[in-house]
Amino acid sequence: MSRRRRGPAPFGVLAVHKPPGPTSHDVVAWIRWVLGTREVGHCGTLDPAATGLLLVCVGGATRLVPLLTAEDKSYDATFVLGSTTDTLDAQGDVTERAAVDGVAVARAHACVEGLAGVHPLPPPAYSAVKVDGVRAHEAARRGAPLELAARPMEVYEVDDVEPVEYEGADGSAPAIRAHLRVRKGTYIRSLAAFVGERVGVPCHLGALDRTACGATRADDPRVLHPTASPPPEDPGIAAGEDRRIAGEGESGATERKPRGWRLSVAGDRESQRATVLGGLGAPWPLLPIASVFAAGPLEGEFERLAHGQRLGPSSALSQALRPRPEGASGDAHRATRAPADPGREPGRAVVVAAEDRPELPAAILVTIEPSGRICPHRVIRR
Repeated sequence: MSRRRRGPAPFGVLAVHKPPGPTSHDVVAWIRWVLGTREVGHCGTLDPAATGLLLVCVGGATRLVPLLTAEDKSYDATFVLGSTTDTLDAQGDVTERAAVDGVAVARAHACVEGLAGVHPLPPPAYSAVKVDGVRAHEAARRGAPLELAARPMEVYEVDDVEPVEYEGADGSAPAIRAHLRVRKGTYIRSLAAFVGERVGVPCHLGALDRTACGATRADDPRVLHPTASPPPEDPGIAAGEDRRIAGEGESGATERKPRGWRLSVAGDRESQRATVLGGLGAPWPLLPIASVFAAGPLEGEFERLAHGQRLGPSSALSQALRPRPEGASGDAHRATRAPADPGREPGRAVVVAAEDRPELPAAILVTIEPSGRICPHRVIRR
């Protein structure tokens, strides 16, 4: 028999603190299983050994994944001196070792402090980057690593830099710990290799914890903190795949039990579902573009946008989205959160329905032409 969830389809964004071990896809598979829907997607991969904040979109909010993935990320990173690995982190096989003295540690400290800026660096060989349809990590595991071209990796801020002793599988080693805020697409493992080249000693990433994604911080009280246990041994099924258990969930989604690492927020499936639903939040305050709630005089214009119509520069919505001098009082319907960076997404905004009406979408992404004309770009449905 089909097994369907009661109530409206889940919609929104979850903030999950990923423990060490699971892949980002393991987190997605767990949420799919708990909520009984396939419409789940994360907003920026964390390596299995990394910990920290992972934003996950659910339901129609998955259409906002590209916007949230493009947000800046912040990390606490530990750069280990004296050895490097084939994966550029602590999970790989050591490929080079060297003695490290106090002079090298001081140079590494200064190098990390000076990381702010743009660095053309290749992604790690073990990464999800695709070349001609082939994932880099798949080719590397076959013993034929791809030639990955350098790409701009940008560090916006570096602070809290300090020398530490790193305790790894091979014992202790000198390391530099720092807090970094970086642009999307910046691999901290690549920065570790870069530090090693600058200092003249091998270096790899010993630990990584993501502390923020755009406006969302890991210490937000709504962040879910699941526990994780390794997948059961079953050589017939690859880790990360799902196991069918029976029936179908809402929207025809197959009810499957996660087959990779097992995550849980305690309790049976229904208890976990209640916890996860309680953690769902509206995505609009998190977006790096302006947002406007279509109440009052904007309600009729929202309906026009929903029917594919454009709005002229004299429309109430165009007026609401028009930049105002700093310190000027805002319109009641204007977004409270402006774009995080004036140079990012200057011609886009999201218009949010003020009321939940089944015949209307939850929101509409719009483009703003230089003339002020508003054009519907993408409909977001619950």
